[in-house]
Formats: sequence, structure tokens, C-alpha cells
Amino acid sequence: MAIAGSVVSETISVRASGGDMAEQVLRITQRHGVAGVLPVGPRTYRLTRSYRPTWATVAGCVTAPTVLGLGFLMMRNIEHCTMSIDRQRGATLVRLDGHLPGGVVDELRAELGAPTEPFKGLAEHGGRPSLRTVLRRVVEFDTGERATIGGLVLVGRRPAAGPSEHLARLVSINDPTRSVSKTHLAMGEDDHGVWLVDRHSTNGTTVVPPTGRLRECAPGERVYLAPGSRVMFGERSFAVREAHGVDASARSR
Repeated sequence: MAIAGSVVSETISVRASGGDMAEQVLRITQRHGVAGVLPVGPRTYRLTRSYRPTWATVAGCVTAPTVLGLGFLMMRNIEHCTMSIDRQRGATLVRLDGHLPGGVVDELRAELGAPTEPFKGLAEHGGRPSLRTVLRRVVEFDTGERATIGGLVLVGRRPAAGPSEHLARLVSINDPTRSVSKTHLAMGEDDHGVWLVDRHSTNGTTVVPPTGRLRECAPGERVYLAPGSRVMFGERSFAVREAHGVDASARSR
């Protein structure tokens, strides 16, 4: 019985570069149910995994052999992950960003001979960029879009920044039913975590924390979101995840 994968945003550094690294990675991921592989650029691939949700399996068994039961058993969820292969200062870098089944990253590190710790980056001299591992808060929309929280983010059907929000990132949501307001909500991050503010939307914003207790967001009130929370706004929704990633920062000596 397959289960949902977890959010992955990591770079694996492999010292040895013998053979086709992409082929080795694809072979390992296919053992975990990744069936679709689509080249989307030079040394960049989109991995696709299809699985039946656990709840659909249970519902299908309970209602079998009716048509409803067969419908449950035919349901599939689709997950995607982008993989790119790069070279930097004698090492091969395997970058993964998306959803993968649990244990895939550890197995990749073991079989490719990579360090067990997340990639810390290869330092450059003379003020050039270096890479370091950071904890990222990632928002996953039910439309399939993903956004990393950093600075002010405005979400809506056609979000518009205010006079003092010229640095805000605008995330437009596809909403044919117009249940989402033009600028529905604002998001950001501070020392306390990820926060959300409803921007006086027409249909409101509701937060469902991991505990399951719904909270209606009062317009203009800042609400903090625990990892794993789901936010419903209009007929759309998104989830808040945590993922380790690689961040570029200037380094001088």
C-alpha cells in the first residue's frame, strides 16, 4: 500500500563522477514507484509518481464489489519531483525539489557514495557565492503551485501590492469560480514562524492546524501557521511544509 511522499528540497554532492549519474539516480527512484521521467532541460528531469491513497484503498475494500468501490480503487494521486545534475569544482551535484517517497534520499546517498549529512556547499574564494543548507517553509497550493516563504507574499486571483509593498512577491491563483479575492491574503515569516493575514477578503480564510481544530481568520489579524497546517481561502487551499534546501549567500574573506 503506497503512501504520500514528503517534500524534498536537497542537493546531494557526489565526489565520484563515473558513469551516467542521471541514469543511476533514475534507477534508484524507480524502485520506489517513480514511473514517469520527462526531460525538461539540459540534465534536468521531471519525475512522476502515481499511487492510490490509503483512504481510497480502505473505502474501495469496504464498498467492493460495487461500482462505487471500483471507483475508489481506480483513484490515483500524482506527485512530481524535479531532478537536475550539475558539476561544480570536481563534484557532481544531484538537486532534488518536489515530492519523493520516504527513504529515497537516504538510499541515494548510500548507493552514490555521498556523505550522509546534507550538502553544505563548496566554498569559493574572493567573495564568490557559496552554498549552505537552510530550513525553508514551503507553501503547496491545491492547484499544484509551490512557493517558498521569504519576505512578504501576496496571494489572490490578481494580487496587487500596496504603496509600501513594492518588494512583495505576488502569487496569482487560478480560480475560475472567482471565490478568491483579487488580493485575498498576505503571508510572511518572522522569528515566531510563518504568519498569515486575511486582507478583508469576500469569502474569508480558514486555518486547519495539525490538531484539526478550525480557526476563522479575522480580517487584518495576524495568525501563525504550524508546519502541516492547511489554509482554505475561497474554494482553494494550500498546506505549509518544512523542507531543507540550499541557499546561495555571498562570502568574503
